Amino acid sequence: MSIRSQIYLFGLILFVYACSSPPKKNEDGKQLAKTYCGSCHLLPLPSQLNKETWLLDVLPKMGPRLGIHSFQGMPYPIQHLASVPEGYYPSQPVMTKEDWAKIVSYFYEEAPDSLEQIDQPISTQLDRFEVKTPKYPATSPPVTSYVKIDPGNHAVYLAHGQDLKLRSYNQRLQLIGEAQTPDVMVDIGFQDLSKPGLRTATLLTMGALTPLDVTHGSLQRVAIDEKLKITLSSQVLIDSLPRPVNLQEADLNNDGKLDFVISRTWTVVTQLAPR
Repeated sequence: MSIRSQIYLFGLILFVYACSSPPKKNEDGKQLAKTYCGSCHLLPLPSQLNKETWLLDVLPKMGPRLGIHSFQGMPYPIQHLASVPEGYYPSQPVMTKEDWAKIVSYFYEEAPDSLEQIDQPISTQLDRFEVKTPKYPATSPPVTSYVKIDPGNHAVYLAHGQDLKLRSYNQRLQLIGEAQTPDVMVDIGFQDLSKPGLRTATLLTMGALTPLDVTHGSLQRVAIDEKLKITLSSQVLIDSLPRPVNLQEADLNNDGKLDFVISRTWTVVTQLAPR
């Protein structure tokens, strides 16, 4: 069945459902969406997507997470990914089919047929700042994966996600230090950057830049001296991290040793992982 036919069929089904339901059906669906959808993430507005996208893409992906595997004869496929933990999808529906139909009806009927595309011009004029472009290798497209301002050393640290380099710039935005990273670098667990001095910290890489569910992330030590020279240790502290994106260091159990708190983002799982 073509997408056009599916939309027509579901539109007809929802029209029949609307005629046989009380006038407050969409209000019921809205409240149900707040209860079930809003308990996991910010509740989106139906107006943010068109009818087709809600009906054939978003809702079929959300249904299995509530134990709903079909709607009006349309199967909702489960994403079989390495990042999906056991028990992620409920074995039994957490709501009735009637309640799910109200949620579908709410998003479908309140959504526009199409989205109006408004191209806002981007102004390049700044009234409080002067734009300065640092000398930057232009051998590949700009894929910045990390930016950090070091006020104590009057420096900027910048990582490139394609040529896999961590670079340091002084306050004149002159390139000073450079180090090759094993993978795409996304964070450094700095402590206090308010005073000048040697920076010793932990560098976090996520693996591939492409959003794949792979366990190629790693932690290793990095040092940046007052002259902004970067030295990256070859010793890997932790490897095989599942797509980490953020790192914090703290002594969580008061044993005098720093612990790593790492957040990760896979296709269907986002979580903190103390190490």
